[in-house]
Amino acid sequence: MIRRELISAYLNDYSTIKVKGNNLKNIAASVRQEIQNLMALEIIEQSEDMITTKDFLNVEDISISELIRKMDIIVRSMLLSLKGSLNENKFPTISNMDMDINRLFFAVLRTMKRCFANPAIMHSMKLDYLKLFQFWNIAYYLESMGDHIKWFSKNMNAKEINGKVKKNTASLIDDLEKYYLTTVKTFYNGDIEAAYKASLTKRGLMRKCDEIRSISGNNPTAVCVSENIKGIIEDVHSIVRRVYS
Repeated sequence: MIRRELISAYLNDYSTIKVKGNNLKNIAASVRQEIQNLMALEIIEQSEDMITTKDFLNVEDISISELIRKMDIIVRSMLLSLKGSLNENKFPTISNMDMDINRLFFAVLRTMKRCFANPAIMHSMKLDYLKLFQFWNIAYYLESMGDHIKWFSKNMNAKEINGKVKKNTASLIDDLEKYYLTTVKTFYNGDIEAAYKASLTKRGLMRKCDEIRSISGNNPTAVCVSENIKGIIEDVHSIVRRVYS
């Protein structure tokens, strides 16, 4: 509950946020962690029953495109770690990277809301409403990818996943990584023809996900792995669609 209220206040552009409670001292560590997960939000005062934070984010100095590029870089690192998760537990590492993506995503949303509320800021960033909408879409799907990759890494570490499933999954991850890298390249270059071509990749990758499910004998954990990968594929496909639509 506190996390939701804290994020809500942050996204709604409160310059000062106060967290109060009689039992605050018992949960202060977790509250401080949530505050650290929000960009440029700093604790300026703390007592047994209240934590006061101040926002130091100057959205006029923020570049939404740079924030999205940072999210993209983290997703690339997560996909690399995904390969390692086939043989060892990478969930803690990937989970931390997912928190970094969330932190950037919230900063993107807050900056965008400020732009909508004050068009002068939007114009100073040399943006328009259509570009803001496109950025929101891309940021949303990158954040969603982070979640799917995180849960994939957790499920993949389960003992129920056999060697044959892992082998097929490793091949699929290689193809998925290529699909993602091709997709973001079309986005950065605004290459509509390349985006059309890349979009054709989805069907084959989805088919491989179903094969993994079949090979496992519909093992519940393997099914979850397959669905996690499908979620990633859908997110990548949604990004490529934004290029030509």
